[in-house]
Amino acid sequence: MPLHGACLHVAHFHETKRVASASVLAALQAGITRYEATFGGLGGQPSNFLDDCPVRGTGEYYYKDPRYVGLICIEDTLVMIEELGIEHGYDVDRVLWLGQRMEKSAGRRLRSEAVINGRTLKEGHMQFARPGLSKRKQKLGEQPGQKFPEEWGTKAVLPEKYRAG
Repeated sequence: MPLHGACLHVAHFHETKRVASASVLAALQAGITRYEATFGGLGGQPSNFLDDCPVRGTGEYYYKDPRYVGLICIEDTLVMIEELGIEHGYDVDRVLWLGQRMEKSAGRRLRSEAVINGRTLKEGHMQFARPGLSKRKQKLGEQPGQKFPEEWGTKAVLPEKYRAG
């Protein structure tokens, strides 16, 4: 008997085109709050493993690079969701640590960027700061801690010309 009016939706995105994070964001905006993800992006194509190495899928839509076989990385997904200010209930530092262990166990670099680069610090990574930026911001009349021009609103709004008529 078919299930009508199902109240549970689970999003499942592969990283074959490097848009899985954007797909998660779109799904969040559509109200979906459950996602499938894997450490380092492994999994999602269990039939595409040969000699313990992920291989291309059968369709031309897969990249030739075997790192792009599989689901979105849980490490990257949680870092993104947390940076958006969305409560999720996971210990992100523990997940990043587990992702590092997964790479060690696999004996090779996996796909997670967050495992390598860590979280985005709210205060920024000062070792990558642009010299002279604070003076330039001051010259432009920006206040310390200001992130957006004053004429911008506090909420993003799609310009009228792009709205559905």
